[in-house]
Amino acid sequence: MLVPLAGVPPRSLGGRRRVRRHLIATLLPVRLRPPRPS
Repeated sequence: MLVPLAGVPPRSLGGRRRVRRHLIATLLPVRLRPPRPS
């Protein structure tokens, strides 16, 4: 489930929680929503 974070320096361990929270907030809606019509 680990996705390479672009633009996020691995050194910022403190921002890790924030990033994880951000990923969850962005991934959850995508999973709940039906696939985009192509």
